[in-house]
Amino acid sequence: MTHMPRRPRARAIAIRAEEARQALIRRAILAVAGGMVVAAGLAAVLNGGGG
Repeated sequence: MTHMPRRPRARAIAIRAEEARQALIRRAILAVAGGMVVAAGLAAVLNGGGG
């Protein structure tokens, strides 16, 4: 990667893009984890109520 000391704006945009990407990944992980918790809770309720 080329070092461009005269492009602070481009660097700020790159940092912001990286932060947005990490936030998106974090949200996806939380969504998957939340979905698993909900599914486990539903399975427990259905198994407990049905049996």
